[in-house]
Amino acid sequence: GARPEGAERPEALARGSRAAGGREQRHAKRGKPSTAPMLHADKLNLEYGLALSLLQLRNKELDHLTNCCFTLAMPAALFAGFAYQGMVQVYMPFDTPDWLATSFYALNAAAMCLLIAATVRTSLVGLMGPALALRGAPGAMHRAVETMGPCFMGAWLYFVVGVMFIYLSCIINLWIQVRELPPPPFFVCSLFPS
Repeated sequence: GARPEGAERPEALARGSRAAGGREQRHAKRGKPSTAPMLHADKLNLEYGLALSLLQLRNKELDHLTNCCFTLAMPAALFAGFAYQGMVQVYMPFDTPDWLATSFYALNAAAMCLLIAATVRTSLVGLMGPALALRGAPGAMHRAVETMGPCFMGAWLYFVVGVMFIYLSCIINLWIQVRELPPPPFFVCSLFPS
């Protein structure tokens, strides 16, 4: 029973393919540790990219809040000057009721205090917020932005209430000055003398 020459070839091919498959499996097992560091590096790269994007967004928020603070400080100081001039230079007749005069001066004084507080608060926040973000510990940028937002909104509330007080004091002043005018019929007749 001698075998033909080609009868051994399929068995040899099968043995060779099994050996090649074993070598591929060994190479695959060896390759697993080499891809894990790459995946870890990709993960770190994505995390750093996300952190950088968040930091850039926080930087834009910081610039926006700083500009808002300095923008609000100017009209707040201007209206505080208006309130002071209202207390100093407005003529108050002697026969003005006490409650009207007291209301006028109290509203102007409260408006001036609120607007000065808004000016000082926005100036300090606009100056100290970026300093904290640049010179603080890691994570100081987030802390600066999260702190500047409520401080600015508080100064904005001071500004709005102070302007409303000036508006009310103007109404009271108009009422006081109108009381000094002559009665309407006499005033009209004096405009058109016969």
